[in-house]
Amino acid sequence: MTTTGAGRHGPAVIDLGAGWREPDQHLDEPRQWRTRSLALVLAVALTAALGGAAVNRPGLTEFARVTLDTDVHDGRYSIVGDVVLVPDRGNLSAYELRDGSRRWRVPAPGLVSQPFVTATAEAGVAVLEQAETGTGVLTRVVDLADGATLWRSSAVVVPVDDVAVEYPVMPDPAEIAAGAPLPPADLRVFDLRSGQVRWRLRGDVATVDLAARTGWAISATGAVTAYDLRDGQARSTGTLRLPEGRVYAASAADGVLALGIAQGDSLFEEHFETATFEAIDQSSPLWARTDCGPSWCALAAQPGGEEADPVVVDRADGQVRYRLPANSHGTPSAAGLLVFTSDLDQPLRSGLAVLQDPVTGRVLRDLAGWTRPDLQPYPPIFLTREVGPAGAGRLQIARLTPDGLRLLTELPFRVRGCAFAEHALVCVHDGNQLTFWRLRG
Repeated sequence: MTTTGAGRHGPAVIDLGAGWREPDQHLDEPRQWRTRSLALVLAVALTAALGGAAVNRPGLTEFARVTLDTDVHDGRYSIVGDVVLVPDRGNLSAYELRDGSRRWRVPAPGLVSQPFVTATAEAGVAVLEQAETGTGVLTRVVDLADGATLWRSSAVVVPVDDVAVEYPVMPDPAEIAAGAPLPPADLRVFDLRSGQVRWRLRGDVATVDLAARTGWAISATGAVTAYDLRDGQARSTGTLRLPEGRVYAASAADGVLALGIAQGDSLFEEHFETATFEAIDQSSPLWARTDCGPSWCALAAQPGGEEADPVVVDRADGQVRYRLPANSHGTPSAAGLLVFTSDLDQPLRSGLAVLQDPVTGRVLRDLAGWTRPDLQPYPPIFLTREVGPAGAGRLQIARLTPDGLRLLTELPFRVRGCAFAEHALVCVHDGNQLTFWRLRG
């Protein structure tokens, strides 16, 4: 969290809006803490091994290779349902995941990021963020069946299930501290295939918890209503006991509703339980928490702006079970808790550290040198690491299973990036080669 000044309730926190849509983050992946000391830089560690020398086991079968018209930058392609989307010289191509054949190709100038896509195949669309000169179009929704454009909008949206939610514009904290007026929130929720507005989320401030499929509207007096994202039906109502000042921003994730409060020129943050609407004390380890499987990974704010080390908290009773290393965070997986470290002064030491038992904290594996690819399902299924000489090494791929980390294979050439599905792998290598493999094991 970054602070702009302390109020009497604790440190100011101004970055509230990114909690439900982080760059390079999957739809249901929980937000990570933002603190001065915990910036979560996920650089790749380059040393150590997994329990000794790895054995190259042929765990995949190549079944297609495509030569693209131009080099594809890392992270600029996605597996969406049964196709692979690849931007290529101002076009967007969809390749069949089953055999590598091209299903369609359509013009797509101005793509500004990898396509944001639905988390399920229910709507059968891809949502593209574009910057089209002269039109003001920011969102384009295409049919995965044939690439046809279904609708366009000047709004930036985030898809979930069969709807697309308008992304809120967060106020400038400096302007809020200076007393600037705050317009009420009015977020449109679109039908993902037709583009028709299903309903509107309105309040003095509003936010969305995509993982919980819930929209939150909060009034200046503390009245709060939770809505079902798909149809706008009210799920619950209540009243928050707000401190003096005015609410200027909100975010919601992992059972916590966080409000930005302005008191004069001071900005600070208050947290509330979404189930009970009770305030969460900043000294509680549940004040800032993320999903860690059977437990919470938590970070309690401390008086004076000092932050505690991250801890793992029992979901049932809220008790601290064990502590994580300073400047670290956890992500659940089938194999256990993946613990990442962050060192701003020495980035090469940042990245995956260990695999732990999520209940007891016992270290199961040393994961130094391994990294978690971004382009895969969540919770993560695969880890990768480079072996061999720098710049000329090979890529090892391992699957996270209930029995631990199982090495699948080793690719014989340097890979620029890969996207994963449950039983398939697509990688870009040698500049413009896109190769498809079936995964075994």
